[in-house]
Formats: sequence, C-alpha cells, structure tokens
Amino acid sequence: NGGPGRTAALRMLSSALEVPASTTAAGLTEQNILAALKPHASQLENLADFHEDALEDISTRRRTLVNLTRRILALDAAVKTRVIFGEDGGDVQKTLADAVGRVICPNPDPDSDGGEIGAAQREALSLLPELIRAGGYAPVPEIAAATRLASLLRDGGGAAAPAGSPEAAAFAAVRSVLLDAFGRTGAPELLAATAGLVASDPDGGADAFARALRTNVDERVRRDDTWRGDDTWRDSRLATEAWTFAMDGSNDPNERVVAGCSLLPALLADAPAAAALDFFTQRARQIVDVISPSNRPDDGGESIPPRGAVAGARVAYASLLSLYEKLGKDDVAAGPGKSVDKFNAHCAKHLVSELDGAGVTAVAIADATNTWNAWKARRDYEAAQPRAMDDEDGSVDPEPERISKADNSRARLAAFRAYAALVTRTQTKVKFYQAMFEPRGGAEEMAKRWNSLLEPSYRPRLEVEARFVSARAARRERALASARGDGAAPADPTLPFTLSATLAAGDATLGAPPANPSSRPEDPAANENRTGENGENAPANGEDDEGPLDELETHPLASAAFAALEHLTRGGVTDFNDAHETPKLVGSLRTLLSDRAVDHAPRLLVVKALLRLHRKEIDAFQRATIAAEEERSRRARDGPDDSQEIEVLAERSPEELEAERIERAKREGNFFNLADSQPLPGGDDDDDGATLPSEPAAADDDVDDENPGTLDRSFLERHARELLPAVLRAMVDASSAEKCDALHAALRESAVAALECARAWEFNENGETEELLQEFTAHVVRVAPIKAPYVLRQNISLVTQLTGRLVRASVRRARGRGIVSDDGLDRIAADALKPALDSVIELIDVDPALGSREEGRTMRSCGVQIVGALAMAGTLDLGGHVPRVRHDGGKGGGAGWEVDPGCKFAYICAGVATCLMEPGASTGRPLHAAAASLLGVALHQGAEQRKRAESVDNDDHKADESDAKPTEPKWHSVLKKRLRKLYDIGPQDAFITACERIARKHPKWLLKDSSAAITQLNTLLPKVHGEPRFVALSALAKVAECDKDASAAFAEAMLPTLPTLLAARDPQIHVLALESLAGTLPTLVEEAGRWPNGRKIDEVAWRVALERAEKELWGSADSSVRDAHAQLCVAVASHVPTLADSPAVRSPLLRALAEGASGSGETPESNRGGADAGGEDSAASAVLKHWHSHLPGSSLAAATAAAVQSRSTALGSSDAKAAAGNLGRRLCAALRTLPTARDSASVNATAAGWLAATCHVVLAVPRSESAYRTPVFDSDLMDCEFHEAFVDTAWQGASLPMAPLFSSQTSQGVDGSFASTTTQGSADQPSLATSQRPANPTVV
Repeated sequence: NGGPGRTAALRMLSSALEVPASTTAAGLTEQNILAALKPHASQLENLADFHEDALEDISTRRRTLVNLTRRILALDAAVKTRVIFGEDGGDVQKTLADAVGRVICPNPDPDSDGGEIGAAQREALSLLPELIRAGGYAPVPEIAAATRLASLLRDGGGAAAPAGSPEAAAFAAVRSVLLDAFGRTGAPELLAATAGLVASDPDGGADAFARALRTNVDERVRRDDTWRGDDTWRDSRLATEAWTFAMDGSNDPNERVVAGCSLLPALLADAPAAAALDFFTQRARQIVDVISPSNRPDDGGESIPPRGAVAGARVAYASLLSLYEKLGKDDVAAGPGKSVDKFNAHCAKHLVSELDGAGVTAVAIADATNTWNAWKARRDYEAAQPRAMDDEDGSVDPEPERISKADNSRARLAAFRAYAALVTRTQTKVKFYQAMFEPRGGAEEMAKRWNSLLEPSYRPRLEVEARFVSARAARRERALASARGDGAAPADPTLPFTLSATLAAGDATLGAPPANPSSRPEDPAANENRTGENGENAPANGEDDEGPLDELETHPLASAAFAALEHLTRGGVTDFNDAHETPKLVGSLRTLLSDRAVDHAPRLLVVKALLRLHRKEIDAFQRATIAAEEERSRRARDGPDDSQEIEVLAERSPEELEAERIERAKREGNFFNLADSQPLPGGDDDDDGATLPSEPAAADDDVDDENPGTLDRSFLERHARELLPAVLRAMVDASSAEKCDALHAALRESAVAALECARAWEFNENGETEELLQEFTAHVVRVAPIKAPYVLRQNISLVTQLTGRLVRASVRRARGRGIVSDDGLDRIAADALKPALDSVIELIDVDPALGSREEGRTMRSCGVQIVGALAMAGTLDLGGHVPRVRHDGGKGGGAGWEVDPGCKFAYICAGVATCLMEPGASTGRPLHAAAASLLGVALHQGAEQRKRAESVDNDDHKADESDAKPTEPKWHSVLKKRLRKLYDIGPQDAFITACERIARKHPKWLLKDSSAAITQLNTLLPKVHGEPRFVALSALAKVAECDKDASAAFAEAMLPTLPTLLAARDPQIHVLALESLAGTLPTLVEEAGRWPNGRKIDEVAWRVALERAEKELWGSADSSVRDAHAQLCVAVASHVPTLADSPAVRSPLLRALAEGASGSGETPESNRGGADAGGEDSAASAVLKHWHSHLPGSSLAAATAAAVQSRSTALGSSDAKAAAGNLGRRLCAALRTLPTARDSASVNATAAGWLAATCHVVLAVPRSESAYRTPVFDSDLMDCEFHEAFVDTAWQGASLPMAPLFSSQTSQGVDGSFASTTTQGSADQPSLATSQRPANPTVV
C-alpha cells in the first residue's frame, strides 16, 4: 500500500521471483516460492484498484502489479510443473488475470472515451503473449479487456483522429501492441480485437497482418510445440478461426472482410500443399453456396443482411483466388472437385454472373434497395401522420444500411481476380480468356463490366517517376522464413525502400530462373501479386525476377490481367496460335482499350499489364540471345572435341554488355543513345546550361522501318498493328482525364514500346493509325516541359525519335502509293508533323502573364529546344522567310516544303526572338541561351540556303545585273533590335551570351552592319569579369576563326587587351586567350605574304604582349595555362622567326622541355600524330618538335629548315650534314641554348631543370628512330630455352686479400695456375663480353 518499507519489500520480492540463469536449475525452491505467494495474491490484486488511503498514485501501483505479474509468469513457466498459471491455476490465476484485465481497460463503461493510454496499460497489453502461452484462464480477461479497449478507441474515432492528437496516439499504441501480440502468438482469440483495429486501413489490413506474422514467425515457431516441420501447418487453427470468423454473419462485415480477405490468404500462402488441399476440400460446398445468388434462406430461415451477404461473397472470392493460386489443376480436381461435383463449372458460372451484374452482390443490392424503399415509404407515411410512429418497445425505426458503390466494386474486382485465376489454372481454351475481356452483349456490356471493377473514387497516380513497391521482396522473405522452420534468426523483412536502390536492383538480366519450373503447378507467373485484397501477400513461387513493379502494375486488376495474358503467351492454351493470324482475343483487347465508354482507369491498368508483359518478353528475348551467343562462343572456343568437360569463366560478350547498357539506360530513364547538350562554361546540368542538343547520329531503327516483320519478340510487337494504336489511345485518354500535364512514366513507357514495335508504323489506307500516332506525338510534345534539365533532355530526345519515325513511316506509305518526287514527299512529311508543330507553338506562344513566371519559361524553353532538335536533325529548315520541312533530313539536297504561311509556325523564328531576355530583365537566362542557340542554327541554315541558291544560279545561267538581291527575313531585324537594346540597356551578360550562342553556328552574321556586334564585344571584354568575360572572348575567337580580316582585327584588338586578361588570374581565360592568339598567326603570316597589299605583322606589339605573358605566367601552377603558353611560343617561333630568340619565347619553351623530361621516358614523338590529340601530350610534342628542328642531329631537311628559320642555334647546311647523328655536337648546341645567367626569377626557374632538359632534347633523335624501339631479343623470355652454363671453379681454392691496383699476380705471390686455367676454359666457352656484344657494334 505504499508504506515506508515498500521499496525494500518490492526489491526482496523481485529478487525472490527472479528466474535462475539456467532454466534447468529451477526446481523445488522456485516451486515453494510460488506456493508461498499464492495466499497473498489478493493483496497484489488490490494494486489494480483505486484506494483513497493509498500513498502512491494509481499508475505506479498498477505498473507494480504488471511487473510483478510478469516475473511470476516467467518463474512459473520455468519450473517443471506450473504452480499458479495453466490449466490447474485455480483461484489465484483468476485473481491475477482479472487484475491485469482491469489494468488494460480500467473502466468497463462503453461510454467512456478512453482518449489516453497510460504506461501501465501499455505494459499490461505487452503481457498478452505470455498469458496466452500460459493457457487456461490466464488470457481470457486480458483478451476481453483488450477487445473492449480496441472497440472503445475505434468507436471513439481514434483511427480517423488527426496525427499527433492524444486519441491518435492512444489508438496507434494499442494497435501496435495488439498486432505484436497477435504476431507472436498467432492466438485466434485475438483475431476479433486486431480485425477491428485494422479494418479501416486502406488495404483492409493486409499489410498490417502480413508484417505482424512475418516479423514474429520464428518466435511462433519456437513457442508452438504442436508444429514440427513442413508437413504440419502451424497456423491451421488460426486459419480455421479466421474462416469461421469471416463466415459468421453476426460479426461486423468490415471485420469479416479483414479476416477473410487479408488474414486468411496470408495464412494459406504459407500453408503446405496437403494442408491447403484439405482446408479447401472441407469448405468447397460452403464456398459454392456463399457465391451462389440463388442460395436464399427458406421462408422459415433467418434472412442474411445485404452487407453480410456481400462480405461473405468477398471472402469466398478471396478464398477461390488462394485456392487456384495454391493448387494445381489435378489437385483441384482431386480435392474440391470430388467434394462438389463440377466444382470449377459452378465457380466459373457464379463468378461470371457476378461480373455481369447478376451475382450475389446484385441480389444484395436489390434487397437493400427494396428494404430502404420500404423504410422510406414508412418514413413518408410517418411524416404525414400527426405524431411519430414508434415501435411497441419505443425504439425509433432506424434507416437500413445500403450497399455502397465502393463495396460493389470491391466485390466485383475480387470476382474478376478469382475468375482470372480459375481460367489460368484450369482452362486451356482461348474462349475463356476472351470472355474475361469482352463479355457477351457487345460494347454496352463491356463498359458496364469494366466500369464496375474499380471504385468511383479511384484515381491512378500518374507521375514522372513511378512509385515502385517492394511487395516482391516481402513475399520472398516470407517464403524463406516459412521454409526455414528451424528457429534461425530472420533476415531484415522490410528494408527502407529507395528509388536508387530499386533501380540498381532492377536489371532483369540478373534474375535467376526457377530451380525446377516443372515442379510448379503449371504457370508460376500466374501467382504474381494475386493473394490478399490488394495483391500484397502473394507467395513467391519462384517466378522470374522482372525487377521492381510500380503501383499501377501491382494493382489487383492489372496483376490479374497480366497473369492471364502471360499464361496465354507462354503456350498454356492449346487453340491459341498468333504466329500466322490475328486471334479474336487481340480484337477484344483492341475493342476494350479503344472504347471511350469504358472509364480511363481500367483501360490504363490493362495497358500497364500489356506493357509489363512486353517488357518481360523483351528481357527474356535478350537473355536468350545472350545465352545463344555465349553458347556459340563456347563451342567455337572448345572446338569439336567435347571430351574434356572444363568450365571456363569467360568475359562477357559484347552483346551482353550492350544488353546490360540498354537495361541500365531504361532504369535511369535514358531510353535512347542521346547526344549531350552543350552547356555553358562552368555548368553541367544546371539551369544555366539549357541549350540545343547536338546533331543526332543515324537512327538505329532504320532497319526495323524497312523490315518491320523481322522482329517478333513479344505479344505486343507481334500484334502492334492492332493493339498499339489502342494502347496509345487509352494512354492519351487517361492522361487527359487525370489532367496530367507532365510526361509521366506510363506515357513514356508506352512511347518507348511504340518505338520498339515496328509493325505499328505500317499505316493503313484509312489513315486512322497515322492520325492516332500524330495525336500521340503531339500530346507527348505538349507535356514534355519539365524543370529538371536531365529529364528535359530525355523528353526532347523522345520527341525527336517519335517525329523521325512518324516522318519515315508517312514517307514510306507515300512511296508505296507512287509518290516519289522530293516535293511530294516533303509535303507528306510536313502534313505528318503539323500536329506536333502546333503543339510546339502552344508551348512557345504562351500568355504574357504565364510567360513571366517560371512555369511559362520552362514551357517556352522546352518548345525552343524541340524545334532546335528537329532543326539539328535536318527535318526543319528555319533559314528562310517561312520554315521548310524535309523528309530526308536534308540529305537529298531538296529545298523542302514550306509550311502553311497562314499558320503560327510560319513565324516561329520571330516568336523565338521574343524568348530572348527583355531589356532590363534579370530572369530567364536558360530560355535566353536556348533561344539564341536556335537563332544561330536558323542563321546558319539561311546561309546554307543562299549558298545552294548561288550554286544553282551559277550552274544554270549567269545572273543578270537586274536580278534583285535576296532580302533578309523579317525576324533578322527583330533579332538585331533585341541585341541592340540588350547592349544599350542591359543586362550586358545576356547580350554576350546571345552573341556567343550565335557565333557557335554562324559567326559571320556578327560581322554584318560594319561588325557592330564585334565592336561592342571588344568594348565589353575588359569591363566584364568571370564567366561573361570568358563567353565574350569565346565569341570573339569563333568569329576570328571564320574570316581572315576578322582574325587580323582580333589579334590587333587582343594584344593591347592581353595584360588586362592575364591580370584576372583566371586560368580558363588565360588558356582561351593564348590559344586564340596562336590560332591567328597562320592567317597573319598569310596576310603579310601579300605585302604590299596585305597587312604586316606588328612585331613590337607581339613582343610586348609576349613579355607581359612571360612576366605573368612563368610561375603558373595550372598545367593547361603552361601548355597554352608553350604552344603560343612555338607558333610565334615558327611564324615570326625574328622573335624566336626573344627570352619571352625561349624561356617558356625551355621550361616546357624540362617538364617533359620529368615525365615518362617515352616521348610524344614516339606516337605519330600526337600533336593533334590536344592536352599535355600535344604541347610537349609541339615543344619537342620545335627543339628537334632547331638542333643538329635531325635529318638534313630539318636541319636546313632550321638554318633558314633560326640563325643562332642552327648550323649551315654543310655543318648540319656533318652533324647529323653526332651526339656531341648536338649536346654542345643544346648547352649553348640553355640559359646560364641568373638575373631574374623566371630565368632561375628556367635554368633549374637545364640538365634534364638537355638530356631530353639530346636523346630526342635516337628516340624518334625505329631502332630505338627495336627489342633486344627477337623472342620473349617465356619462349626461350635455358641450358646449364659452364663455370670454371678452379679458383675456389684461392683465398687471398684484394690485390693492389696495377699490381701483377706474380708480385702477390700467386702462381700462374689461375690465369692458365681461365684461359683454358675460355677456349671451350665464349667469354661474357664476346657472348653479349654484337659482332659489329655501332655507337649512336
């Protein structure tokens, strides 16, 4: 009672009730302790009740009771014969059990709120597993109290309470403890309590039960003494109780569905085949009676409530689903088939009746409607009376319950899944499969059936990244735990799911096939995701691992349709042959997917089933191809002799690597071999890198276009001409109905499937397929915008692939109809692209208010890049006044077909010019860069158009002087005005970006209007900093490369600006400036060669610039800067010989030579052509080539050229000829070249490596000769034969100190025997020097 000695007494009592360390030591002493405790049990019972005179709070007293009871339970279980608990517990057991029950639910009043759950209640609930294992009366009060507490919380709204509220916390605590206790014990007594707690779950409690049972499977195995292995079903009693509970009409219908549709299938999935067969055989008659709509109670019988009838039917349908998944055809015939005559026929009849709206659910709905109408009539009559009509007992007439549309849809979906499993397992005729998708009665009945399979509130989630589920891993883990049965530690059942982990594990080529497929009942894939109310609890029957599945693919409807179609295509049907003709089933699928009277959701799920089947068959085809190739390689490697069975672990074949690359690309979303974009300097995939894709390579599917019948890898591919248009129609309708404005994963998958199925692009004469593909492509264009740069590139590439295939297919059909002219084919291509181009205009021509927001800029950027991709592919020519479309990508040289001048796309370039940044704006730079890139492409295409026109005029006739000069398109002036405003008002970095993007494709355009843009760039170059300066310099360099005058002007403007650029300490700018100047020298030399008409090189300006570069860059730590500096000096020494002796030129070359000597021994000259490779090898090769030509020892021509270009280091032609191959003269010349004075830091740094540089350049000549790389031995040492050599051992007796130098052997007292012996031995064996020195030695 909390007196002064309470703590000491509690400690002594706890010590006395302590379980021995070894349970084998528990004996008579422990039994006596428990026996002595029995008379005092009533005092422990008082701790559960409230007493005013108690000195402690009620929570502490109850926790004391629970902890002592826990110790008593543990000690009582440790002794050999139970004393307190068990079957013979007596009154003491009842006393303690009742006390713990009162702790769990203190107030039995059903009106109490139970809003909070204390620590004592949670600890008391955790005693449930021990009390249940104790048996007898012990668990009865606790289970009753837990059930009562669960009801109070559920009825009090705990399941729907807001997260974080006391009610929600209490409900979650009780739910967690009860599910854990249920999973640990598997006690049927807890079924009612747990079913009520999980009945409100979205999946009907399937996942909660599965987790509870799977997590605690090993503990149940250890505790359950009745289970002894795989031959005994450890959960048989729980399964029986679940069936009884589910079939009891007095229970709540929702709880019945939880027990029969969620828990029971999970238990049956782990049951041995024999136990499952016995279970279903005993209940076959009851199943048939429950699903029979004619099974009405007799006149004297008790009527079945409508909701109870529907709940019973759903339980029976779920049981049938488990039956046909668990048992094979022969087992069904031997078990339930003998118990009920024509069991399969009865089940099929009732299931079809349910699907057609004439089953148990329809009868229950009719009864509920009649009952409600009668009640409504009574209420109306009552309202008309002067007083309310009450029953005799005074109770008010309640409103009868009605069957909701959601319950009706769930029941019909359960019937559909059961029927699909029945047909897949037992039927071999295609007519039964056809009846699944197209019922009798035509399109109207089809719409009724499929529209009733899903709840009205169901909305498929269409997302860019599909939500993958981990049900497969859970099923496999549960199957392993079931098969283990030895109490081993379980593996982690539910690892945290991540998208990257799922994708990494999603390679279908890594999936191992079943160990013995023939041992499985017929089709193992039919068991996929089809046990439980939502498909989460299907057994892992060894099906092929096809990677992660998304939410749509794991939906029960999609899973059932996939199982049926897969069984059909695997040869499970005898009269189905789709190799030579189109089966009626294909027509049924096409009708279903094309019928807009059917809701979009069921059609979308069937489409996902088809796409999943297509993906799986493609993966299987690739694996078979790789296996066949490996087998051929193995046979070719092993040869015809197979007598030696040696397993060789070979490397993967190129085909296997290619297949893995394709699968990895699919998982990452990179569905095609894309060309990378051209990001801005310093940006990879950021928002500033938006630009146009590079020119695509040749399409890989050209062969498939010409030979569409060569590939029949999948069911969808074989019947693509009939099925794929319906698939695309259903996908477009679903996207529109869900108002999904993104290119979601399902839409992308359908587009990829369309590109894989070549037969779909064989257009018929009526043009329906072509129109549908045009609509589908236009829809893909419309939803392509997305902010993520990587995904946007994938979307643009997908659009390019679709439009390219659409144009090729349209042109192919036109050629078949006799259209062969380029103009006619271009017109066909323009008509095919019109819907897609209209969608592009919708993206670019947005409302101004929307265009000022990020969403609008993303749309416009996507539209601009799509047009750019089509232009880069050659499909669009934007250079003229009106865009043109070419069917051959410009390969044929045709002019193309002009788009309709009245449509908006005719003004696409003007619209793109408006995408440039507004003067004074600060946002929209990615869109600005993309638009400028597209305009650069258009300008380039316009220039190419003019070149072709001029060549045609020159070939046909001489142009008259009166011929009008071609006018520029109007959008040119729009572009010029926008650039001028950007320069005047700003932002000036936007002006620089636009000029640079235009210079990438058409730099000569910037030279128009007296090179105003170039002048402006030169003006801005020293004023801007960072990335804008780099971009401006890059634009100027590109312009300098395209024109001689521009190159000279660039050098003239750059030399005075070079000090400013070098002072910025920006390595990228340094490299670009130096390389650009080096690139102008050949043009300057050519221009100077035309003197006096040409322009001379300003050597003074070059000398000053080189001296400033040497001063700023001699100590640069960046290797690329040093290489660029050395290459500039090489170019100056080569093209301006008068500056070759300048220290500002020679010092960088000497430093570069020293750096090259510190590298690898192999010089770049040993790799011919290495100077064109770029990088350090290129710079080192250029420097070494320079010194090689300026020092003696090279060929006569090189020495002569060196004598002409350099008067200081090279010799005359006669001297060079004499010095050819002379190592000493070359060494002396090199030493004279290297600096020796120490008057500056740069000279000191140059002279620091003079010895290494000298050796490097001196040995350059022998290294460049082929003899330098000639092997010493012709054969490898592994191929040589070694023999024992003769060794003269006569000197072994001489043990003398070392003789002094220059002394004779006689002076040391040694006789001549050693010398004579050595000479004698030399007569038989060659000396070491003779054997290793060549006969005619040469000195290089």
